Amino acid sequence: MADQTAGSLMSLARDYHESGRVLDAERLYNQIVEEDPGNAEAWYYRGILFYQTGRKREAIGSLEKADGAQPGHPDILSSLGSICADIGDY
Repeated sequence: MADQTAGSLMSLARDYHESGRVLDAERLYNQIVEEDPGNAEAWYYRGILFYQTGRKREAIGSLEKADGAQPGHPDILSSLGSICADIGDY
């Protein structure tokens, strides 16, 4: 995936996500991570979307992928910790 295309898809996915079009956002996040498994941003927002839609275990999986792609990023680690605490997984 070309960087410009990936950036455009990510921007559109975030717009969908923020406007409540979660199925469209999820479809684009999935497309991005399929084509670029090292895209930490897409894994991160996919995880946030999963959490917001009640899929907490899936959220953790996506955030772990985000952390693998960009280890130690504070937003990723913070979200991962918050979700783990929310489900009682310390």
